[in-house]
Amino acid sequence: MQIDLSDISRLYRKAHEVRYSRHEVHDRLKPNIFQYDYLSLRMLVTDVNSLVKDVPSPVEKDTGIAIDIGCGKSPYREIVESSGANLTLGAP
Repeated sequence: MQIDLSDISRLYRKAHEVRYSRHEVHDRLKPNIFQYDYLSLRMLVTDVNSLVKDVPSPVEKDTGIAIDIGCGKSPYREIVESSGANLTLGAP
């Protein structure tokens, strides 16, 4: 039996189209109370801020590296880079 792998990426993206966030970066960082997912987004940005703050700062001239996998629009890029880390984007 031979499995054709050529369409896996296309099929994966098609299956996950409904999961793609329609939010702009600003909507995720400062959610509006009238957004349907306001509570979860508010908690998410609070958690991201808290986690980034708990990561030790890079030592002297060294720069930390963070990887954002499945980031789409990379809404938390500013938060991560403000800690002194270079953010590398992974494939969505």
